[in-house]
Amino acid sequence: MYLEIKAPCASKTDGLLESIVSDANERASSSVDSNFITYCSRCTCPTALQACEFKDMVPYSSEDRCDSASGFDAYSSFTGGIFAENITIEGNQNIQTLALGDAVAISGFLEVRSNPFLDKINLDNLARIGMHVSIANNADALLRVHAQCADASDVDFIRELVVNEAFRASSVMTYDSHTCYSRQCRCTTYEQSCRVPTTINSRYSYCSTQDCMSSIEASYLEPYASTDVCTHSIMDENTGVFNGTLVVDEASYQYTSIYGYTNTRSLDRSYLARLSEISGDLILARSAFAMYTNSYFQNMYNNDDENPFVNLTAIGG
Repeated sequence: MYLEIKAPCASKTDGLLESIVSDANERASSSVDSNFITYCSRCTCPTALQACEFKDMVPYSSEDRCDSASGFDAYSSFTGGIFAENITIEGNQNIQTLALGDAVAISGFLEVRSNPFLDKINLDNLARIGMHVSIANNADALLRVHAQCADASDVDFIRELVVNEAFRASSVMTYDSHTCYSRQCRCTTYEQSCRVPTTINSRYSYCSTQDCMSSIEASYLEPYASTDVCTHSIMDENTGVFNGTLVVDEASYQYTSIYGYTNTRSLDRSYLARLSEISGDLILARSAFAMYTNSYFQNMYNNDDENPFVNLTAIGG
């Protein structure tokens, strides 16, 4: 029998068992017997493209596979928005824009070096890189980086993106300017009750005409500002943890109906009462909450709005 294992990126340096078996005692009694282990390999951008994203990537060399690129779907619950490869883009004479903003994580390393015309890197949704990051010697005098910043007054993308301290120490990023992105989310300003989604890219539909012959799909949460990203901000069904900042304001309370009237929506208690923790901030506008309270009294028999945050015990921001 021939057994081939495809292992996580970090396994190549840390060891397979060290990467996948977290408990030291269990690891001591574990073993792996296989014919061949393939670690996540390296991807790169084709030299003919001026703009490159994940789906465009190809194997870095004949020894690499880059399996994740062609079928990568950042909004699939199967991948969870994680690109499970290493990335090296080096000496590309054509590339100007690197658009990696779809993924929430890159399992391996990110190396972007010596690309003389590269002046824009978009990482606006990226929360973590599994190994090191090296962005240097590109069009550094023009290069603008779009990425997540927890503190706009103290920007350090290496600290934000590289979770492992050892890899952080070997990382480098040089650029001219940046745009800070965050994960402030609020309920969409359309129909339905305000709820926190539990699956990536969770959507609902609402009538776009009075006869309801056509409809529009919308996400349950929308970015609060133009520099916010909410595609992967969800509540974990098991733990009740919401991985972003939740905003409750007037805009998320009122919406204009298809008949042209200003309507109000209620809080969906069945979802919000499951929140145990918000990893970012919780921003509550007093006037909006006053309107929600009024909505509760109008709908008190269905209990939709009664104590919507009753189980919330921790706020990270």
